[in-house]
Amino acid sequence: MEQRHRNLLEVKRLEISSDLRFRDIRRHLLDNRILNGTDLDDIENEETRGDQVKVLLDILPNRGPNAFAVFRDALKHRYPHLARILNDDGQEEEAKQNEQAVKEFQSLSIAPESSVSTAIFLDASGANTEQVRPPSPWKEEAHCDPRIGHEDIAAFLRNQRGRITDTDRRLLQQAMTLVIEKSNWVREHAQITVYGELMTAVFCSGKKTNKYVVRLDSSQGIPIAEVAKRGSTVTSRITAQGGFDWCQDSERTVNCYPYMQHRDISNFIYEYQDSLPNIDRRLLQEARSLVINESQWVREDMQLTVYGTLVHVVFYSGDRRNKFVVHLNKEDRPTYVVEERGWRLKLRDGFKTCWGWVKDAACKAAGGLARFAIGWL
Repeated sequence: MEQRHRNLLEVKRLEISSDLRFRDIRRHLLDNRILNGTDLDDIENEETRGDQVKVLLDILPNRGPNAFAVFRDALKHRYPHLARILNDDGQEEEAKQNEQAVKEFQSLSIAPESSVSTAIFLDASGANTEQVRPPSPWKEEAHCDPRIGHEDIAAFLRNQRGRITDTDRRLLQQAMTLVIEKSNWVREHAQITVYGELMTAVFCSGKKTNKYVVRLDSSQGIPIAEVAKRGSTVTSRITAQGGFDWCQDSERTVNCYPYMQHRDISNFIYEYQDSLPNIDRRLLQEARSLVINESQWVREDMQLTVYGTLVHVVFYSGDRRNKFVVHLNKEDRPTYVVEERGWRLKLRDGFKTCWGWVKDAACKAAGGLARFAIGWL
């Protein structure tokens, strides 16, 4: 980074750390390789928003000649006022831009508020300043054939990661969890509408008879999913699950022939140990525990998909008939779901469920007999 850019970051350090939220620009910096997993851990270990930004500003000068330009580009979407004070020509250029903005504003005839994209105010020193309005909302619809799958939402996240906010990402993660939980026949005729901060995403398939809405709970600030319509019956309920996200352009695949073993995941962790943040490492450890606890005949035909903050990896063996997904819930804790079972796994899990019912019934019957015997005596 050039010395003039270092000086500018130092001069504007207080202003940047006061206004900026690191999570809003995190994805842009990761995608452009300005930050790595270790940097991410160092920044997010700080408790306050301001301290996180201060650590970021300490890291940026050592991240090469493009770091300043990438950082400024990351600010343009949600923090245009910060991007403006970091222009290459410093304060002189900023003053020229403000002067030009005043002239343009004064030349305008009176117009409705919606037709003006900028407004001019006087700051405490009496100088003119320009405030840019936030970007306009946008909407996109995705048709999913033959049914809505988590892969469709995953592709949307990859393609739109430069436009969505961190809140939008969490909402899409909630939608992915919703999709995983639903049966194939439900998702063949479904519509999922995700309402974000600036985006509205609609995923649809078939006749759209089963309609769901994913939004942010205004009271708790967490993503929730509601059933807007199921067939002809209108119901409403809240689901409390989380999701996953990644920043890779494509998934990594690991062939675990002849069957999946815990050392396959251990080798992956070792290979990428320098670039894995702690949260992704915990996800892979959860996946390893899942493999250890499963029978060999299950792991001979198994697919295990891990969705993390930086990693999207698929471990597989055989014909992949037993499919598992490991991801983060809304509390950023690792969890997993069984997405698809082969006939043997269905039989085993069904037997376990029935056996659980039998044991519960036997315990209740034994308790009733004991109470009856005590009462009779």
